[in-house]
Amino acid sequence: MYDNARRNADWATISDRYQANIQAVNPATGEKLEPIYVGGSRAHVEQACELAEAAYATYRETSLEERATF
Repeated sequence: MYDNARRNADWATISDRYQANIQAVNPATGEKLEPIYVGGSRAHVEQACELAEAAYATYRETSLEERATF
């Protein structure tokens, strides 16, 4: 599922230990916005994708009524 995106990314510049901070910037003013988030590694992204795919297998079987009660 995410293999195509991974192939298209420049993974040569990202190591499994890379955790740069991520901070949003207001494009109109250039102001840095809070909060600052800690970035994840390639392994974190892969784990998150695997967990999301596994969760979706169950989620897609739930009815709209069940989803609305969440």
